[in-house]
Amino acid sequence: MSEPFTPQDELLIDDLETLKVVSDPLRINLLEAMNQPTTVRQVAEQLGVDQKKLYYHVNLLEKHGLIAVVDERVVSGIIEKWYQVRAYSFRVERSLLNVSEDKGETWRMLLGSIFENTVEDVIAAAASGVLPQEGQPEGESSMMLMRSRFYLTQEQFLTFKARFQALLDEMNKAEGDPPDKSQPHYGLTLAFYPAAPAKPAPQDEDASDLL
Repeated sequence: MSEPFTPQDELLIDDLETLKVVSDPLRINLLEAMNQPTTVRQVAEQLGVDQKKLYYHVNLLEKHGLIAVVDERVVSGIIEKWYQVRAYSFRVERSLLNVSEDKGETWRMLLGSIFENTVEDVIAAAASGVLPQEGQPEGESSMMLMRSRFYLTQEQFLTFKARFQALLDEMNKAEGDPPDKSQPHYGLTLAFYPAAPAKPAPQDEDASDLL
């Protein structure tokens, strides 16, 4: 290969069309697979998808600046392109997430794609037998799956958020560069956000109010 391409740490998505492109579940899988230089053929084998079906999605990702061609090789007289993400993480411009403008449709699109991928990951893991089956002890194949709400001060929220980020940074460093794909594979989906105020419990109507 030529001189290694170095992705940015973070890329800002500041237009709706690019956000729509990156919000597709299959394209999210492509971006994850292209964290390191790879070809469409290799990604197709990794994802178990027909190679021809990926070219449309790869072209869209390249057109919108989400991936780049980092090398080209001639294989059997055909030019084979190697792709890699332009950034290791993506951040969405806040103005694109204005609920008053689209009634939350952008949020539904973005979060729907993320959690749809998580659902498919867990179903695939259960089908492949890597999750503990009924009656089996939870060992190396155990998982965490939960949803919680907490009452925290703003300072506590920011402290925990920073700790989550530090833990993610630590996990990314532990993965290695390039990652050792012979090791077990794990998925992580995290959403930690300020929730809307809880609705007050309904009060019993006084009988006199009904007269």
